[in-house]
Amino acid sequence: MRGVPRGDFALMDEKDHEIFQCLRDDGRSPAARIGEEVGLSADAVRARIAKLTDDGVLRIIGVVDPSSLGYFCLGTLGLDYRGDVAELVETLRSLSFVTFVALTLGEHNVICEIAATDDAELLEHATSVVGRIPGVRGLEMWRLVDVLKWEGEGRPESTQAGARRSYDGLDGDLLRLLVRDPRMTFRTLAEQIGQPYSLVRRRAQTLFDDGVIRASAVLDRSSAHAGTMGMLGLTLTGPHIGAALEFAVAQPKISIAVRAVGRFSATLEVVCDTPAELVALADRVSELPAVSAVSTYLYARSPVLPMPWLFRRAPQG
Repeated sequence: MRGVPRGDFALMDEKDHEIFQCLRDDGRSPAARIGEEVGLSADAVRARIAKLTDDGVLRIIGVVDPSSLGYFCLGTLGLDYRGDVAELVETLRSLSFVTFVALTLGEHNVICEIAATDDAELLEHATSVVGRIPGVRGLEMWRLVDVLKWEGEGRPESTQAGARRSYDGLDGDLLRLLVRDPRMTFRTLAEQIGQPYSLVRRRAQTLFDDGVIRASAVLDRSSAHAGTMGMLGLTLTGPHIGAALEFAVAQPKISIAVRAVGRFSATLEVVCDTPAELVALADRVSELPAVSAVSTYLYARSPVLPMPWLFRRAPQG
């Protein structure tokens, strides 16, 4: 598939994985500090990061609660696409509301996540924009209504977000830039926003210090040959839905579990060592009393790595 390459370029060695772990912990960590951790020079670290990002394997991002960017509705689209996949990927990349794209094996051959301010806009994005892309023969959407589990494995690890506070226009401008590139210097931020350097530095640092945004990294595990990822769409019925969801949340191979509106009552993102292990887990889920149907999607490639979301939760205990 043109523009969606695979091959030896995507192999990550032990040093690459160590660098990724450092960046996932702190995406703003300087190359020199990472080099001290992994035993490489700063120049070698920069070169490895550049290669992984250029190959689309690694993405350094700013992790935020979606509401911080004005997104209060999230949805997942299953697309039936016929045509040049590279053209579709480039079109989806150009849409600011598309936050993740996976090429899949399953009932749909493309899965993408979208964000919106409200349900009307979510529907508009799906039907009037994505649905009219040449080659899209059909689509369906599952609207996220509750997050039960949202953890790492290719996405940033879930942690408690900072306290919700009001944001002004400058905060919003800073967050939109830092989500895309949290390693951007304060001087570059000031130049792009057109505000004084001292003000931008103080406000941006406060956003990081307060936990409103956290710099991290995401990995296209399929390209990095680091396991098998996929999605399970569940149709749930009967009195045992709660028990089925508790089972899903407790599984270490299930990194994301959400309740949804649409054909699926819930969707699960799964990370396994092999496709056979993914299928075996799907079989176990299908045997639960509340599960009347399971649709399985295997991620062949993730050309648009996931937008980081840091969902706010009440403190435990």
